[in-house]
Amino acid sequence: MQINRMKCATILAFSLLLILSGSALSESELDITKYDNPPVTQGAQSNLLEEADKRSLEYRLAQENYIFMEVMILAVMAVSSLIIVLTFMKMNGTCKPRDMMVTAGLILIIFSTIILVLVADSQEQISAAIGVLGAIAGYLFGSAASRRSEEKVESSQRQEAK
Repeated sequence: MQINRMKCATILAFSLLLILSGSALSESELDITKYDNPPVTQGAQSNLLEEADKRSLEYRLAQENYIFMEVMILAVMAVSSLIIVLTFMKMNGTCKPRDMMVTAGLILIIFSTIILVLVADSQEQISAAIGVLGAIAGYLFGSAASRRSEEKVESSQRQEAK
């Protein structure tokens, strides 16, 4: 029993460490001071557009690199939290497979929504995809709630029959 508690504490500490490290990395900002434009001189006017294009490309690539790193960190956090939660549910022993499916679906919906908000470029993309994810979450919760109410009715009918 003591070993199981140690495993649980270790897994919980590791998951908190992952969450904190991911949030610290996602809050980092780009250093835009190196993209400040130099003063324009007469000889530099011809190269001004080329320099602007180069700096714009560098800045956009840096943004995309940060977005990629954030998505990868969130993906690792999603898989690790999924493993941790399902392991705790399995160790509990009272959870049914349906409960595990609903929990896994909820975790994946939460993390996919966060990733979607990070990656999407426009408001229309975000609202459409969040609507679909909300419908999936509603279906999972609705089916879980109806399943539980059906089980309660069946158990009460069995008790009345005895």
